[in-house]
Amino acid sequence: MAVQLSSLPVAAQMLLDPAVELGSSVLDAWQAACAAAASAQSSEECDAVLLAAARGHGAAALRREQRPHVDTADFFALAAALDTLAGELSGNGALGGPPPSTTTDAAAGAAAGAGTAAASRVLGVDELDSHDVDALVGAQREAAREAHQHFDLGNYAAALSSFQRVSSACLAHELTPALLHNMAVCHLLMEQWDACETATRRVLAAGAPGRHASARRLVRVCIAQGRVREAQELVGPNREAPDWAGEVAAVKAFAGYANLYAAHQYSKALESLETVLRLCPCGTLEATKARLLSLDNVVEAARYAAQQCRVYPASSELRLCAWDLAFHSATTADALDAVLADMQASGQGTADLRVRLLHSHITRSKEALATVQGLVAARRWADVVVAASQALAQPSVSDGLKGVFYVARARSLAEQASWYAALDDAHCALSHTDAATARASALLLIAGCEEALGRLRDAVHHTEESARLAPSAATTGRLNALRARVAAAGSAARAQARTAPKAAPPGQRQHADGAAPPPPPPRRGPPVDVHYNTLSLPRSATVMEVKKSYRALAMRWHPDRWCGAADEAVRTAEATFKAIQHAYEEIIKGTT
Repeated sequence: MAVQLSSLPVAAQMLLDPAVELGSSVLDAWQAACAAAASAQSSEECDAVLLAAARGHGAAALRREQRPHVDTADFFALAAALDTLAGELSGNGALGGPPPSTTTDAAAGAAAGAGTAAASRVLGVDELDSHDVDALVGAQREAAREAHQHFDLGNYAAALSSFQRVSSACLAHELTPALLHNMAVCHLLMEQWDACETATRRVLAAGAPGRHASARRLVRVCIAQGRVREAQELVGPNREAPDWAGEVAAVKAFAGYANLYAAHQYSKALESLETVLRLCPCGTLEATKARLLSLDNVVEAARYAAQQCRVYPASSELRLCAWDLAFHSATTADALDAVLADMQASGQGTADLRVRLLHSHITRSKEALATVQGLVAARRWADVVVAASQALAQPSVSDGLKGVFYVARARSLAEQASWYAALDDAHCALSHTDAATARASALLLIAGCEEALGRLRDAVHHTEESARLAPSAATTGRLNALRARVAAAGSAARAQARTAPKAAPPGQRQHADGAAPPPPPPRRGPPVDVHYNTLSLPRSATVMEVKKSYRALAMRWHPDRWCGAADEAVRTAEATFKAIQHAYEEIIKGTT
């Protein structure tokens, strides 16, 4: 007769498990228990299996002798002793069975009824299952309770570590769905998406799908990783289920976001993404929102990402996004040092290739900035042009620092009286930075070049813009001086017009030779320089530069991107977009 492994006591199952290391004292105690309680017929078959297992654990197989028969009471006493032995063996690293029952049948029935009622409640995707400690004893039970305490305090990393200590002491077939569910919840809140998906699929394979909401958690993992089609397949069979209403709406909104982003409708895509965040909040989606905001203003996007890092401190993706945006918005060496210090203090390490690459880019940009600033301080303008050109050629330089390098090169060119080339670099600096101080510096440089070229009104206009962004006494004094020069030039023109001889009325003017006077010059529209200024370009810009600037400005001020803004902002965007279109058409018309 074959002996089923599951029919044996727990201690016997552990003896048969080759992965469990048992000492000689434990084996001796087991053999003594068998010798005291086994019968002559039934124990021969059992002992053949158990002694073979003992021999596999290193114990010597002893020859059985004829043993006396025992009654039923002795057999049940042996079973109780085996359960006690199993509890002691659980401290050696194996998971034991539940301790022997010491309650009455009525109490056991009441406890079973309460457990059934608790088990019928469906848990949330981020809620722990307290039944994971039911089958645990000894050190594993204490570790599970410690994990629950850490989880209640919001220390998800410590909770996950405690749960992993419990799971490492279990055999693969002994991991309960409750324990796997709790580990998946910790991975979810720490935004470790791959590990969360693995643990969640193990819960689904182990059973109890109705209690642990594992399929809904898989939907959130797919949304966070951008796997729209898989998320749609998961919610398809459950569209009418009440518990799935949030996941169904989140998948619909995320699919809309993906389609709108692919169509470059960023304003509407942002609205859809905010809907997803209300239903499935997480740091990874906040990082996606911050990158979307950076298309308009990288400085504001960096500030938003840093704020959300305090809300989701466990999100490594959001922290990396905040560092990246802070790097791209930095325009000083102090700002770069702050990003490096934050990266080192976070303890995230260099396991992520993106972190190492970002650290390398920041270090190289900092070195290039120090070189250019040193040459500017030494007033070595020719060397500044060379160093700034080399820095701009590096792919690791951020947009904010590109604006700094363009300004440095424009200043050097202006010092060498290359006004048009300086204007080109200054306008490029405006298109690469959103920082107010950097833009004010570039606008002042543009005003200086226009003043040198005799465009006093344009110089006044750009100086006024600089004063609005970064007001200072020096800028105000320069603006007043320019206005005085413009007023003096206007007075001189009016005085010259008064002293000039008056022309005869139309039809009476004739030249000395009797010929008819020349026709008046045709009425002209705004000068071409105004159109170039509308596109933030110098008069010497090429056709390719005009087209590039037009595409960038048209994308920024297109009315579709301002649908959710205030009415005044929408009207401003429409007027600006029309002015950009008109300026582009006039410039292209003049070049053909």
